Amino acid sequence: DLFFFTKLFCVSELAAFGAIFAYFYARAHIDPAFVPPPGLSLANPLVGFATILLLSSSVTCEIAHHALTSGDKAKTRIMLLSTIALGVIFLGFQGFEYGELIAAGYGFASMPDESYNAFMSLFFISTGFHGVHVLTGLVMLTLVYVRLELNHFNPKRHFSMMAASLYWHFVDVVWIFLFLTIYVISPAAPAL
Repeated sequence: DLFFFTKLFCVSELAAFGAIFAYFYARAHIDPAFVPPPGLSLANPLVGFATILLLSSSVTCEIAHHALTSGDKAKTRIMLLSTIALGVIFLGFQGFEYGELIAAGYGFASMPDESYNAFMSLFFISTGFHGVHVLTGLVMLTLVYVRLELNHFNPKRHFSMMAASLYWHFVDVVWIFLFLTIYVISPAAPAL
């Protein structure tokens, strides 16, 4: 069954993210030198705003899926395009954050100390890996939109929308854990 394989794919992706989380927490626990560079603050309100946008995109995606299953093509179109737009804006904010960090000398290639380099490398790897998954989800949702416009769906036949929606929700849930790990729990997180 295709839905089973879609869920299995998400579980395998979860294992990859799990390895990143495990490394982050293990390294932070056993290596006191695993710290962010001096002066680095991840207290960027745009990241919080981008997080709200990404989580909102899960809502619009779910509305699109339900609209499709009830035969409301116009609502499906609007909500699907909204989901795609919110995802693109999220990636734009991520790119902007990367640009700011690199311009301030926090790119992982510019760190003079190995422990700082390790922290920033993990930051860029984990958020970049998630960004690739957001991009993959956007491609999937765009293909669903094209198929919607070609009238390939009906209330009973909509597997690719269901699969894209499941994947999109997975990407959003992973972001919640990344956000908490990097921007709330990590040593570079702002003091609450």
